[in-house]
Amino acid sequence: MTKLKVNQLVQRGCTHIILHLFEHNTAMISELVKNLDITQDPIYKALPILKSLGLIEETHEKKFPRRRTSTLTEKGKKIAGKLTDIEAILVSE
Repeated sequence: MTKLKVNQLVQRGCTHIILHLFEHNTAMISELVKNLDITQDPIYKALPILKSLGLIEETHEKKFPRRRTSTLTEKGKKIAGKLTDIEAILVSE
């Protein structure tokens, strides 16, 4: 059986991060923890998955404090739009 890439998104809670970035454009890990009510560990596990799928880009500040900011790529924005459509369908029925 072929391993579906979509399973990586669902099983790791990545969809919460995608939708948050879609709504807010950019976020640091501390903002994701605060706004999504998720601990750091799942977020640190999800970000590399999202990056490997080409859905986010990360910017690392070189000066102290070294913040890491995530934003959606164009591909990530397309996925977020589809997730928003799915949510609208689920809510309307």
